Amino acid sequence: FHRSDRGFMIKHYAGDVHYDSAGFTARNKDTLNNDVLIALATSKNKFMQTLLADVLNDALNPGGNPNLKKRQTTAGFKIRTQADELVRTLKTCNPHYVRTIKSNDEKKANFFDDARVLHQVKYLGLMENIHVRRAGFSYRQYFDRFIKRFKYICPATFPRPFKGSDRDACAAILRYAAASLPEAHWKLGETKLFIRYPQDIFALEDLREAQFGKIVSKIQKAWGRFRNNREYILLKANNDRIYSKAGKQRRADSVFRPYQGDYLDYRSKLPHLHHLVDYDPIADAWKEYYADTGKKFYYNYVTQNTLWERPPEMDKQQRVFYSDYVERVVNHDKAIKEKEFLIMTDRAMYLIQEVYETIVTPPTKPTKQNPHPPPPPAPYTVPRYFLKKRLDFRLVSGVSVSALADTYCVIHFYPGAVPYRPITPVPIKGTPNCMCCGVKLTPAAKKANCPGCGTVVCLKTCLVHTRVLPTLGYPKPIKVCPRCVATPEALEAQEDIILSSSQKSEIVAMVRKVYKRVMGSRIPINCQNTIEYQLAFEPRPRSISFQAQPTLAECALFPGLLVQAPFGIPQDKIATIEVQREERRKIAQERYKKEREEARVRELQREKEREEAHRKMVELRKKQRAEAADKAETERQQRENAAMERRSANAKKVSSGGR
Repeated sequence: FHRSDRGFMIKHYAGDVHYDSAGFTARNKDTLNNDVLIALATSKNKFMQTLLADVLNDALNPGGNPNLKKRQTTAGFKIRTQADELVRTLKTCNPHYVRTIKSNDEKKANFFDDARVLHQVKYLGLMENIHVRRAGFSYRQYFDRFIKRFKYICPATFPRPFKGSDRDACAAILRYAAASLPEAHWKLGETKLFIRYPQDIFALEDLREAQFGKIVSKIQKAWGRFRNNREYILLKANNDRIYSKAGKQRRADSVFRPYQGDYLDYRSKLPHLHHLVDYDPIADAWKEYYADTGKKFYYNYVTQNTLWERPPEMDKQQRVFYSDYVERVVNHDKAIKEKEFLIMTDRAMYLIQEVYETIVTPPTKPTKQNPHPPPPPAPYTVPRYFLKKRLDFRLVSGVSVSALADTYCVIHFYPGAVPYRPITPVPIKGTPNCMCCGVKLTPAAKKANCPGCGTVVCLKTCLVHTRVLPTLGYPKPIKVCPRCVATPEALEAQEDIILSSSQKSEIVAMVRKVYKRVMGSRIPINCQNTIEYQLAFEPRPRSISFQAQPTLAECALFPGLLVQAPFGIPQDKIATIEVQREERRKIAQERYKKEREEARVRELQREKEREEAHRKMVELRKKQRAEAADKAETERQQRENAAMERRSANAKKVSSGGR
């Protein structure tokens, strides 16, 4: 409390409140009750009449009739009346409070007046409310509402309903989130759960949002599989029909295994290969322009081609049709194979090699300042990825397989243009600085054009790295600048390849599918036990032979490119297995339908139980509110009766005193 010149100030918990003393008593003076005024007006005691003359004259009519005028209510009376009315209204409902804060007084968007906001927060008592909440449990919610919002977090409650009570379901959700929400931070009551800190609610919301992302991704993948399933079934049936017509023997896993395509989940799990697959200097060279007539056209400054229609290469995102590990024959004389990534997109086929490099840190030499340096860290390995081949689907000439039950296939390609993109050398004369390191090039300095990009670089510092560029016409190592060393150009030329994989039939079907998508026509499948193929920079073709060997369990590759394969599965056995698979599929389908029906019945029963429990809870709350209202009304009647009795007693005392 502080006095001032015009009044006084009372220091509330929410801030300082100033009061003006002028007319303060008149505004806040409560008038007497009507019954008291009537009793005093009927008194015949002269002393009382003299003492209360002003009060009675103000309250009565000008003629002195005891019929009172309308009572003049004061601020205190209005506050009490409104507060009583508000309390009665709140007791008849389930209130939810919304605190509104005005960000600024200028009505501007995206502008917060910190002092104004802090003043409102302080006077609304929000900080004290938060302190009170944090002292106990800041979050309180009914079990069914909590489950409805956070059931997606726990596998026990989503997607299948929880088998148990709502209380146990809430406990399962909270225990599943124990990493973000310790068990000491929450409690379970009879109908509600209690969480102590707001940070725990935020953690649950984050888990819910993250789970939504996973659910959406799962739905998208399921839809993609559903959409592609029919296409894969038709693709497999067409491939099986071609094999059957050619009399090719089959392996059991090749006959009954369904096609999936993207086995390695290229977009999500192979981000370290994206820079190798997405590198396409010709596609990146397309630019969009407008003619004088306003029509749009496209120009490629590398190939110097012009098109009126938008080139498909301008779409940065390539569609991936197939990804898996394969073995490729890399040494055709010694029959040596290497394991590589095979990525098929709507533009090309990529073969990427993974090599683990061991990093050894040399020991630190002792010095006078440090005579005993610490030992070096232990050697460790890091993976390195190299683009071995980039094979354009527009140059596919055919696919060959043997008539035996092996895992090998040969994909034939037309020889590509070498170089596949033109290299325009920058004029050496007139170039003042090295275009790689920026060093000034004097007339006496040794300089040359980089064969990989055509830039002018210095021979002493920059043109010292070596690598092969077979697609640009350099099958042997040449010196290039540092930028060309890091460029993901293919390390091998375009040529026929021999692949070995248990998914050989799917690879063949995918090659034919992508080729038809790109070129609009089909390529044949050559089925014979001696297949010729052509390697780059070799004048004569080579051949690979296949022989049946019943004693072998798996295919074997021998020097001279001789493949020995076991016998395939007989056709009658294939038919028998197909019948058995169909019977098992029907049984599984019936069992699945039965389980779904049982789960649906259980969920309906559980939903009915929840609705019944919720109805009882609502009725109990209504009953409690009604009892509280009746109790409040009874107490009010008792207070009014007691007040009337006191007024009657006081009136009698005044009357008796007047006599």
